[in-house]
Amino acid sequence: MPRRPWLCTWIILLLLLAPGARATAQVIVEFADIQGHGSEPFIRALLYGGVIDMTDDRRFQPDIPVTRLDFAVWAARALELTPPEVSEPPFTDWRAIPEANRPQVAAIRAADLIRGFPDGSFGPTLGLRRVEMALILGRYLVRLGVKADPRFFHLFADGAAVPAWAAEASAAVRTQVLLARPGTPGAPGRFAPDEPVTRAEAAEMVVRFRDVVQGLAPIAKAPVTPPAVLPRALVLVYHVNTDAAYRHLQEFGDQIDILVYVSYVLRGDGRLVGIDSPRTMAWGAARGRPILAKLGNHDRSANRQLLNDPAARRRAVEGLVELMERGYSGVDLNFENVDPADRDAYTSFAAEVAAALRPRGYLIVASVPARTAAMLRQQWATAYDYAGIGRSVDFMMVMTYDQHHRTSPPGPVGALNWADQVIQFAVSQVPPAKVLLGIPAYGYQWPDGGGAATAIFARSAIARAREANIPLVPCPVTAELTFRYRHPDRGTWYRVWVTEPQGLGMKLGLIERHSLGGLGMWRLEFEPPEYWQEFRRALMPRR
Repeated sequence: MPRRPWLCTWIILLLLLAPGARATAQVIVEFADIQGHGSEPFIRALLYGGVIDMTDDRRFQPDIPVTRLDFAVWAARALELTPPEVSEPPFTDWRAIPEANRPQVAAIRAADLIRGFPDGSFGPTLGLRRVEMALILGRYLVRLGVKADPRFFHLFADGAAVPAWAAEASAAVRTQVLLARPGTPGAPGRFAPDEPVTRAEAAEMVVRFRDVVQGLAPIAKAPVTPPAVLPRALVLVYHVNTDAAYRHLQEFGDQIDILVYVSYVLRGDGRLVGIDSPRTMAWGAARGRPILAKLGNHDRSANRQLLNDPAARRRAVEGLVELMERGYSGVDLNFENVDPADRDAYTSFAAEVAAALRPRGYLIVASVPARTAAMLRQQWATAYDYAGIGRSVDFMMVMTYDQHHRTSPPGPVGALNWADQVIQFAVSQVPPAKVLLGIPAYGYQWPDGGGAATAIFARSAIARAREANIPLVPCPVTAELTFRYRHPDRGTWYRVWVTEPQGLGMKLGLIERHSLGGLGMWRLEFEPPEYWQEFRRALMPRR
């Protein structure tokens, strides 16, 4: 593809001036069919935590039966089971299990949590009955010291219907992982052993189960490092607990100063929902790295409920104090889609969190959408009071990305000159040493002919460019690479915008130019290895 720097400049200037080009949010794709569902916070927590995968159609289908395959994968991921080496298929229908899910199925079989049917099959597409789900979870709880006692089945109106072979399921009842289904008015609830488990119910069960496991097997505690001893140009990275991300953590973790663990959702009533990651906390404890819990919600109605209900706010702050005792070093306040009318309420809530946690030595980070001086007249931008929030926190991570996004026209994810304007405004409101530059380790690809974009890992986008023999030379105005490619499976042509390594180096220059505290990258696993070389080159001399 021939390079035309002058054409690139004019195109980008037009894009930057186009109405509607604004920052939105970190690239978390939500399910489109769970809003308002009673299990929504649990589903979100598992999605954010890397336990549940996003589907191509963005539908979770909460009320249909969960399959044996889906539940096995969710349970294996929630427990961080290590896949064994498979020399022979553990089930007779092994080929019916998608290759991508075979490690989790092998792991849960090796852990003896699912044994299969008498004919040796697994039955991946079959629905899961409540007694089977309770038995899977109960077996693990028994190993952690919970005593199985079938007398707990008598708490249910139909407890006598629970088969004798499921005795260990009583451990899930004893710890209140398995809850009763409604019975007739005035009578005890039902165990309903042979009824199918819905996907929503399974998600709730996994979260409750993981919470009980945490209490029975406490995880290692990460250190709480006072801000005064952190390096000036620090590297903060967001971490979703997938196996691939964990491998990146092990390989590049020596360059990470603060890790933000993603899973927790703060509900409108102030209650926390999420799961912990023992291996992530163990990594932080072994290497002396602080681990923060990413906290917040992307739902405007839930945010409004929380911020305007004093009882919910108190419950949230009390829950945060308890959460810290699990081994976290602080929190990342990551509230997105806040109503501009709730601006002052959000600012005061951040102050309440800081008042409760900072005297105990915990770190407070706030992640905020990008703003510029020119955006002050746009209502959406007024929801975040940079100066007010900045007074309460140790660091403020500014999302200098999603300038163009999933539903916008094609354009840079976070152009260099636009990011410069955002940071200029940020440091006019907050001490520069508190400000972290947001780095997107992802790009967007827009289909030719129009339509919504999809996110693409930066490492995947760069691999596509190399396959097409496209020079990795960024536009000098945006510090991003743009190119077209044809998807090998779909046959569709896409326009991609992404930050490649040279462009990343140009963007990192903003840290030195504005004397910033460092950077925050969304997120681990998306980035190519060359990003870490750029981080080391740009930031290590300042340490």
